[in-house]
Amino acid sequence: MGKVYREMWGVEELIVLEAGGYQAKIIPSVGANAIALKSVDKNISILRQIEDIEDFKAAPGVYGTPLLFPPNRIDAGTFEVRNMRYQFEINEPNHNNSLHGFLADRPFEIDEIKISEEKDQVYVSLVFIADESTSFYQYFPHKFTCRLIHILSSEGLKQIVKIENNDNKAMPVGVGYHTAINLNFVEGYSAKDVKLVMSVGERIELNDRALPTGRYIELNEDEKLMRNSGQSPMFKELDDHYTVDALYMEDGSFHGAILENYATGNQIIYEAGEKFKHWMLWNCGKEGSFICPEPQTWLVNAPNSDLPDEKTGMIILETGEVFEEYTKLSCR
Repeated sequence: MGKVYREMWGVEELIVLEAGGYQAKIIPSVGANAIALKSVDKNISILRQIEDIEDFKAAPGVYGTPLLFPPNRIDAGTFEVRNMRYQFEINEPNHNNSLHGFLADRPFEIDEIKISEEKDQVYVSLVFIADESTSFYQYFPHKFTCRLIHILSSEGLKQIVKIENNDNKAMPVGVGYHTAINLNFVEGYSAKDVKLVMSVGERIELNDRALPTGRYIELNEDEKLMRNSGQSPMFKELDDHYTVDALYMEDGSFHGAILENYATGNQIIYEAGEKFKHWMLWNCGKEGSFICPEPQTWLVNAPNSDLPDEKTGMIILETGEVFEEYTKLSCR
C-alpha cells in the first residue's frame, strides 16, 4: 500500500508520496510544484534534479512541474476579454511582456489526502483560493479556486488541474506547465544518448519578442524526425512554439512527448490531455541536462490574437464553471 509523509527541505516542508514503485516530492509553499519524481525500481529520476533549496528558490520555474496560469507571454501584459481590460506586470522587460502568470510561486494548502487500501495508489490535493485579498487581484480581478491533484501509482504521476470560477463575472483561463525533464535519466548516459518523439503539428512562427506572428509553418526535416524516428533534444537551441497533432502508436493515439535512451531502451513518457492544444519546447540554450516540453491550453498571447478561439485555445469560464485537465509522467 502507498504512503504519504512529510519531510523538511531547508525551512520548507515537502509532501512525499510513495506508491507503485515511484516516489514524488511536492513543495506546497511554492506552487504545489512536484519537484522530484523517480522510479525507485528502475533508479530513474524523471524530473530535473535539484539538491540545494536556495538554487531552487532562485529559479523555481525551471525545476519540476511548475503551473503556468496563464502560460507564456502576453504582449505588453495587456488584453481585453468581454469588455474588461487587463494589465499584468511586465516581468520580461527586455521584450516588454508579462510571462508565466501568477501561480507558480504561490503557497497552496493541503486539501485532501487519500491512500488506497485496495491498490498501491496515493492521492494528494492542494488548493489555492484567489479573492480580493490576493496580491495579484489588482492585475487579475477574479475570485477563483485552483486545485492541483497528484495521483501516484504504478502508472506514474498523474496531475490534474482544476480551475473553478467563483466570481459573478466571466473569467479567461489559460493553463500550462513548465515541465523540466531530466535528460541524464539513466546513470552513465547523457543527452547525446537520448532521442525525442513528440506530438508536434505545425511550428508557430515567433517574432523577435517571442510572440506569434500569425504565421503557421510546416515542420522542416529536422522537426519531422520528432514525429517519426526521433530527434536529439539538443539538435538546435530550442525555444519554439508548436500546435498539437496526436501521434498514432500501436495502442492508439498519443498526445505527449517520449524521451528514449536508445542505448538502454528506457523511456520517459509525458502524456497531456486534449485541452492542451499547444506546445512550447525549450532546452535552455542546449544546456544539456534537461528539456522542457511545455503543454499549454492556449496559443502564446492568445487573448490578443485575431484567430478564432477554437484555434487559439482561449477558454472563458462562466460563473460556477470548472476547467479540468490532466498530464501524466511515467517511465519504463
